[in-house]
Amino acid sequence: MLEDGLLEIGAIHTYIELYSRLYVDLSPNVALIAGYKADRKGNLYTGPSTEDTPALVEAAAFHDGIVIAQVNELVDDECDLPRVDIPGSWIDYVVVADKPFFIEPLFTRDPRLIKQEHILMAMMAIKGIYAEHQVQSLNHGIGFNTAAIELLLPTYGEQLGLRGKICQHWTLNPHPTLIPAIESGWVESVHCFGGELGMEEYIRARPDIFFTGADGSMRSNRAFCQLAGQYAVDMFIGSTLQVDGLANSSTVTRGRLSGFGGAPNMGHDPHGRRHATPAWLNMITEPDPMQRGKKLVVQMVETFQAGVKPTFVEKL
Repeated sequence: MLEDGLLEIGAIHTYIELYSRLYVDLSPNVALIAGYKADRKGNLYTGPSTEDTPALVEAAAFHDGIVIAQVNELVDDECDLPRVDIPGSWIDYVVVADKPFFIEPLFTRDPRLIKQEHILMAMMAIKGIYAEHQVQSLNHGIGFNTAAIELLLPTYGEQLGLRGKICQHWTLNPHPTLIPAIESGWVESVHCFGGELGMEEYIRARPDIFFTGADGSMRSNRAFCQLAGQYAVDMFIGSTLQVDGLANSSTVTRGRLSGFGGAPNMGHDPHGRRHATPAWLNMITEPDPMQRGKKLVVQMVETFQAGVKPTFVEKL
């Protein structure tokens, strides 16, 4: 559609920017949402996939909009719901779908596909960045690079004596590759943007780590987790498609529009931050009383991508 000129791309919003504009100049007239169950009063159970549903619903429901919920199942009473994620007074119509809404695992990575290069880069990052700066709270982007780091924490990280010193608090989707670190006592908390298919029962078994409801299922909230990833973490680390000589990066290249979700929110230094941590203070480079700490922003890339496409370019 882009190539045919039928669709024009304007500003590619980050999550937080879009959610914010829903309450300023982009208030929706109609919000279409999905849930697992609803009762006859419209109370919704959205479970581990709550994500950005509250932000979207509230913008419409409290500004003369219409909210239509598609659910997999209709039950008689509120007591038949595992819990209430969205109150019925915010919902105008409930539609029972003819088949369940589609979900696929987005963040699951097969460890067999992790290459030697990923392992080397992960070891370099753990020793040269995580340990050096004592990174205690962080967000990991999607990909094999960060999956390798997660798997190496209980082995290589343990050899370096870093347990209890780094990687304790996470803003992260529930990556299966984080399970070994959780089970070996590295992780204290994980707040999630959204769910991950296949991780439901593990999360239910670890309410000490994940944010869960009384029913045992995870409560995700993308808006709050994006804010946490912006203001409350020491470091963002992820991958990108192109980097120029000044370290500017982009995930939009010629012929490819992949977007970036919340990376610009979490991958920048918020000047409104006021609380200090060792990693944040460690980024002060000048002996100036007006100098502030900084969030660490790390891009993990290979010089060439698949198909021998260069990552480092003169112009994005």
